[in-house]
Amino acid sequence: YLDNQCLSVVIELCNVSLDTQIKVKDSGCRCASSIANPFKVIYDVCAALSYMHRFNCIHRDIKPANILLVGQSKDNFHDCKTKICDFGTSKFIFEGVLPTYDPSHTPGYICDFAKNGEKVGSFTDVFSLGETMKCFLVDSFPRYFNPALDRLSDKWMLFAETLKAPLLEDRPSVNKVSEQMIVFAQMATLDPLATLD
Repeated sequence: YLDNQCLSVVIELCNVSLDTQIKVKDSGCRCASSIANPFKVIYDVCAALSYMHRFNCIHRDIKPANILLVGQSKDNFHDCKTKICDFGTSKFIFEGVLPTYDPSHTPGYICDFAKNGEKVGSFTDVFSLGETMKCFLVDSFPRYFNPALDRLSDKWMLFAETLKAPLLEDRPSVNKVSEQMIVFAQMATLDPLATLD
């Protein structure tokens, strides 16, 4: 809603962020394993980014802390919904790129060429998503937590690296990432008809 020239986005109360779940796991608590389908989480983030990119808007700060999880309870994320938040650094772009880099990006989730003053665009969200995917696998889902990712961990990491490719033309679009999440879900469940919708 718009109030005194300030635009506010109001969403339902979300239990935790993906970052919180990763930190909970690091503390030794096993409840991080309650996220049954990590592919669905990334798929949902891709759907949100795809929607933004269709309107020439880039988020510019995709990271685990800005991915919210809505579970059945504060400890049960077996079938969670995923939301992205913190649109404070989002920008509308014209002609596909922003001419300047804004240092408000979170270090570690922004690509080096953007830090060097080169143009930024939707491909910077893809890079940040790749970093988030790596963090999600390595930090939140070690082998003893998720057998589905155990079978796919090498493929997941290789795919996450493609999202961070130095050449922009080598990076997949958000829509291609969504398609790959469906493929991963099918491989993990050994169900060729599995879907994430």
